[in-house]
Amino acid sequence: MNDRTNSILGTRTGPPVAWLGVFVGGLALAALISPLVLAAIKAITPESRLGLARVFNRCAMLTAIAFMIAFRRHMGWGALRALLTNGTRGSRAVEVVAGFTAALLAVCAGAGWALWTHHLGPTLNEYHFFAGRTLAALGAGLAAGFIEESFFRGLMLASLTASLGWVTATLSSSAIYSAVHLLSSDRSFVWHGYSVGAGFAYFQHAVARQLEPATLPPLFGLFIGGLVLALLVRSSGSLYLAIGIHAGWVFCFQFLRHSTRVLVEIPGSSYLATHHYLVGTRWAWTAMVLSGVVAFGWSRFARPRQVELERAAA
Repeated sequence: MNDRTNSILGTRTGPPVAWLGVFVGGLALAALISPLVLAAIKAITPESRLGLARVFNRCAMLTAIAFMIAFRRHMGWGALRALLTNGTRGSRAVEVVAGFTAALLAVCAGAGWALWTHHLGPTLNEYHFFAGRTLAALGAGLAAGFIEESFFRGLMLASLTASLGWVTATLSSSAIYSAVHLLSSDRSFVWHGYSVGAGFAYFQHAVARQLEPATLPPLFGLFIGGLVLALLVRSSGSLYLAIGIHAGWVFCFQFLRHSTRVLVEIPGSSYLATHHYLVGTRWAWTAMVLSGVVAFGWSRFARPRQVELERAAA
């Protein structure tokens, strides 16, 4: 970076401006590049059924990474390293298991209440616990927990805290974490051939289809989840308890999507309103907060005992 860029990205303004560049710049660049990439693929392999949605998502990931590398001084990499290396390997594994267990217990309690009050019912289709989709949900939960916690709490929250203070950084990172879920793939978008504005048209269509009142409850639920996870990272000084809870949430809600059916009318048709309807319910909000309380209690009472045992064994 040149001196002018460094002066703009000062100590206090650097992280917010850098993150704005990652998201706005990354999406804008992806919108410009993705139609060109898809046109090239279609020219090389005309029979390809690849759509703009998939190409746009891959381009957005790559452009975001490119901007993160460009603004690496303001991304909080040192904080991420500290959060990932805190404790022993054994203690990290225990924290993941403890977080996952807390999420499992809390969501099971919430789902039990939803079944009791007839908001949920058992699925009409045959479902085996060890079905492939359940194992896939477990793997997806662990992967999402590690990647998203490293990104949103390990990098974003840590870097914004140094610039904006912890409260503002927590609210901002949780809001961004929630809003990112609006960027789900829109496979209904029809590709009419290359044009400079095709990527921007796709992005506008993908977001616009989510803009309905029924999208707000799931967004609020995701925001609550971000707050709970940020509090756990701050209290534990590590990412692993949050990774465990995040993985547990993904696993539980994916499992419930396939093993139960909604008995009340879903008030919308957007992707978030339908696929993430459970996260937008009051019982789910209560379950997420409860899982955070259980994990926090464990970190305050059981974790010190675990550390003492590890020191004694050493």
